[in-house]
Amino acid sequence: MCRKLARKIAEGEKGPFAVTPKNLAKYLGHEEPSGNGGEADEVGVATGLAWTPTGGDILFVEVSLVDGKGAC
Repeated sequence: MCRKLARKIAEGEKGPFAVTPKNLAKYLGHEEPSGNGGEADEVGVATGLAWTPTGGDILFVEVSLVDGKGAC
């Protein structure tokens, strides 16, 4: 929002500028569906976050059981 308002000022538009619930989507963009979103708890699924300098994402890490002897 700040960048979009700063651009308006840099282009010569006069303020004051107001961000209201009616024009919020104009500044933030449309809401993107988040897929699973972790609405329900699931056994064997852990939620993690990936971070990068340009953004991030939500990760759903799944585990599974495998037969074995219990030795490395």
